[in-house]
Amino acid sequence: QSSLCHLSRSNPAKLVAQNEDSCEFGGYFIINGAERMIRLLQVPRRNFGLAIVRSSFKKRGNMYTDKGIMIRCARYSGCQSTITNTIHYLEGGMVTLRMSVRKQEFLLPVNILLKCLGGNGNVTDEEIHDHILSLCRTQEMREM
Repeated sequence: QSSLCHLSRSNPAKLVAQNEDSCEFGGYFIINGAERMIRLLQVPRRNFGLAIVRSSFKKRGNMYTDKGIMIRCARYSGCQSTITNTIHYLEGGMVTLRMSVRKQEFLLPVNILLKCLGGNGNVTDEEIHDHILSLCRTQEMREM
């Protein structure tokens, strides 16, 4: 508990009397009735995207914005090797994937990457766009 907290000098019996956990060592706060947790992120969670706004992203090129998604990707084989990929949002709606292979950095347009993964190679940008939107709509329907 912080020294600013009114409970900081309370003994365990007094904490229990005030409906507090006597063994709790802190790390979260109640703000407007919602519990907020403070967590120091040393290493991001595996295979989970983290959307961030970082001014250094703009320095990557003239069309780059400060928005991106960082993903620490891990193999499913059980080994401990991971690599951090970043999806950059560009002005005009373009998106690039920044990845490194053997310590060499590559910036791939995501639409080309999705075309490569599209199967038979005859997938158009419009079909990819429509499919992504249909997935978003399906997710919205599930949340309703």
